[in-house]
Amino acid sequence: MKKQKNNLVIAILAAGKGTRIRTANNKVPKVMLTLAQKPMCAYIVDTLKSVTERKPYLLVGYKKEQIMQFFGKQCYYIHQAKRLGTGHAAKIILKSIPIKTASLMILQGDDSVFYQYSTLRQFIADFMDKKPAISFLTVESDDETVGRVIKDHAGKVTDILEKEAIHNKKIYQQYHEINCGGYLIDTAWMRQNIVKLKKHLPKGEYYLPDLIKIAISQNEKVTSYQISKDEWFGVNTPEQLEKAKQILTNK
Repeated sequence: MKKQKNNLVIAILAAGKGTRIRTANNKVPKVMLTLAQKPMCAYIVDTLKSVTERKPYLLVGYKKEQIMQFFGKQCYYIHQAKRLGTGHAAKIILKSIPIKTASLMILQGDDSVFYQYSTLRQFIADFMDKKPAISFLTVESDDETVGRVIKDHAGKVTDILEKEAIHNKKIYQQYHEINCGGYLIDTAWMRQNIVKLKKHLPKGEYYLPDLIKIAISQNEKVTSYQISKDEWFGVNTPEQLEKAKQILTNK
């Protein structure tokens, strides 16, 4: 499969402060915390060089100068002055990319360290073949501190639940896939529907996964692409940061 060209734009969310992980290093943005002497966000930026011929966009905010100085001309930059959730980030990205962009991939800068370029290529190929309104990466997990992807017996995505919406333990026993936070979206559909995202209280944030719910409610095609467990690892606490370092060392 050839590298993707002008019909696809890739954006990486890198604006966050990383409140839960601040004890690790409060002088740098979360995505610039180092793993094996390399900022965690640098792993996905390097991986994407084997995926697309276009430079990725980095959505920056907190201490953005450090990020921009490190990556220089490797990336384009979009500034998110107010950080009001991943849905808000998607709105800003959509306003900043070329209007003729057909498809938008959004990845997280803090949990994409272990993605393989071949996996991302196949994710793109699956999206281009099936032509859904939105597709997203999933992985099997027993972690009951995160939400769940709900599918019917045919494997069709019927809902996506945040942890706060899960009040029955049986959900964790029946459904094992979680949303990794990696998305591919048809931008024409996205431009029509991004305005439908609503604030979540009490934080007043907009959540990108709500776009999946919107597509489902419209009977639009929604697909998911499951990856192996060793390709995704969320880094949200100092303990998880240390574990990610151990995983890299073992590799």
